[in-house]
Amino acid sequence: MIKAIENANGQSIGEPQYAPLIVGTFGSYAVGTARDRHDLDLFVIKETPESPAARARAVQRPLFGILQPLDVHVFTPEEFEDTVYEELSFT
Repeated sequence: MIKAIENANGQSIGEPQYAPLIVGTFGSYAVGTARDRHDLDLFVIKETPESPAARARAVQRPLFGILQPLDVHVFTPEEFEDTVYEELSFT
């Protein structure tokens, strides 16, 4: 997955300085029903003190112009675990 989202500069969200624990997809690409105009839905689990908006920007920045449209959700491990039991959660 990380190789698939590497951009032309060789940067990716799998670089050591970013250090995600998990990168995954959800939505239409994950279940094989994506069409030409569907966005790629990514979730990332990462230990970080950053705000949710800053986390998403850190993932979107190296992928800008490479993978679009893109919908990114970045969770800490605790946040991800907390959403598991939510009725409309994708976790």
